[in-house]
Amino acid sequence: MQFNVQINREWDQENFESFWKLDNPTIKRVYPWIKSKQDIETLFASEYDSRKILAIAGWFLGEDHILRQIADALSDVIQEDWQGHEIIDIYVGVCPVCPRYINGDTFWVYYGGTANDMRRLCAHEMAHFLYFKKLKTLLHQDDLDVEQPGYEWLLSEILNVPIINDQRIQDIVHDQEQGYFFSAGVPDSIAQKVQAMWHPDKMLEIHQQAHTLLQPYIH
Repeated sequence: MQFNVQINREWDQENFESFWKLDNPTIKRVYPWIKSKQDIETLFASEYDSRKILAIAGWFLGEDHILRQIADALSDVIQEDWQGHEIIDIYVGVCPVCPRYINGDTFWVYYGGTANDMRRLCAHEMAHFLYFKKLKTLLHQDDLDVEQPGYEWLLSEILNVPIINDQRIQDIVHDQEQGYFFSAGVPDSIAQKVQAMWHPDKMLEIHQQAHTLLQPYIH
């Protein structure tokens, strides 16, 4: 596999502004002082012009062997290979909300976390690639609802918790996964019932059975 670590100030700032306009809670929590587009301009000028973001991306380039270990461990946990996803593009950015693009094998990583934060986030996003690849095969269907608020998106976010917290992944990332399904309003009690179903050989059954539990949270 090949991992391309990149930065893109314009795209990063577009993401930031888009999520800020939506009153994203993560933006508010990480950057409570951002009140205007000028504040965003100031932030990006500070981080990019000082080359701080470039330094973080440079550190990430040295993580290639770790990323390969994560990829191998995920393949074991999900029981799926990486054929068709041999090149992954990773963008390091200032925006703390990290979009991923399943069809483009691309995702963003927030530069402000710890080393383990960033490794776990990489594992989280890479798990989506393998999960959806396998699910498409099982369902004989290429068109899945992989973006919020689709069912497949929600189910994958919930199942990412037992996947990333599998000891084979934790031995590498050393950072527990909490999940990102909270934005859909799914109670922990419901999420835990779905997570208890997880087994790589039962993905089709889980996809069918979890729908009843999650139907009220699919918009």
